Amino acid sequence: MSNIAIRLEDLVPVGKMTINSCETDLADFTALSPEYSVAYITAARSQMAGVDAVINPRKLISERVVITQRMDKNLGLLMDPINKLEYYLNNAVGLTILVKDFGIGEVRAARNSGNLETLDTALRDLLVNTAVPANLAALVAKGYSAAKNTVIVNLRTGYSSDNAAQVAKDKEITTLRTTNAPILQEFWDLLSQIWAAGKSIYKVSNPDNAKYYTLSHIESVIHNNALHGGFRGKVTHLGIAIKGLVVEIKPVLGGHTRKSTTDVLGDFDITSLAGAEYSYTVYQAGVVLKAGTFVLATAQKLLLNIAA
Repeated sequence: MSNIAIRLEDLVPVGKMTINSCETDLADFTALSPEYSVAYITAARSQMAGVDAVINPRKLISERVVITQRMDKNLGLLMDPINKLEYYLNNAVGLTILVKDFGIGEVRAARNSGNLETLDTALRDLLVNTAVPANLAALVAKGYSAAKNTVIVNLRTGYSSDNAAQVAKDKEITTLRTTNAPILQEFWDLLSQIWAAGKSIYKVSNPDNAKYYTLSHIESVIHNNALHGGFRGKVTHLGIAIKGLVVEIKPVLGGHTRKSTTDVLGDFDITSLAGAEYSYTVYQAGVVLKAGTFVLATAQKLLLNIAA
């Protein structure tokens, strides 16, 4: 059973701060024990790199990014056919249920929240209601067609497939961490050794420095800095700033979606972000103009100008 007492996502930041403190105070550590040396610091950083590869596997994350970007693009493609279907519903004669009961509102709400399980259910209900023979005949009479219906069906199939692929990729990442649990534990034990040594050195002689070898203080520093990051920039098209575009971001490995709308100068600003890898999507009236990714370091203020 793991004795790691923090979130795995915090292990590398905690390790980095601990090893940096040890390097700064290396003379005092060496005086305590000759095992603390430049070679010790080098080996600790090499071990940390191995831990980072387990916790943040770049290849798997990149593959997940591709899935996420495809999902975001398809989400951007959904609203045009849904808006047109709503037009046909509002003008159709002889429907078996009220227009509001077809599920258009539920589809919009689920799409805007990014909840794909709810979106899948909402689209299923909408398509079932639309496929009722009397309803379909009424819609076709106003210009709806099998081809237009197929667009919505294919988008739903794509979401479902990509959602499953994303879950599978997350399981791969979890399995990688579980399989390499001994590596993570070994690094935790090394950090614990440094903390014990640091506290023994400074507990009496320099209590202020001793706190840098106390896990609660290290975590408080990291978490205090964690939400000081930001993502801002300007969106242009053919060199011209565009007002009213929605810039949406979300962590590649899951988390809350954040949005900002460009102003008259094309500027957007999203604050209070933790250090992580994010995907971004730029929408105009629900249609994807641009998608990409960026990596935000802890407390970093990233400026990115986007040519859509």
